[in-house]
Amino acid sequence: FRKRNGAKDVNLPFPLVTVRGKRVNVALQSGRSQSRMLVEEMMILGGEIAAEYAKKAAIPVPFRVQAGGSVVVR
Repeated sequence: FRKRNGAKDVNLPFPLVTVRGKRVNVALQSGRSQSRMLVEEMMILGGEIAAEYAKKAAIPVPFRVQAGGSVVVR
């Protein structure tokens, strides 16, 4: 749904830190696992549900937007 409406899929590397005793290793992990993508999508969905509820209940909440896309705001 989001991709059909103009959402971009940005796949940036993220740090992977491991500690063994006194040794700390930091590496960049590329790609995303299916579980990471599922969590991302569920967080976005949760935000959308909360925003829709706040809008219907006239509850003021802070928000941010991203430029672009073709979704019509009602």
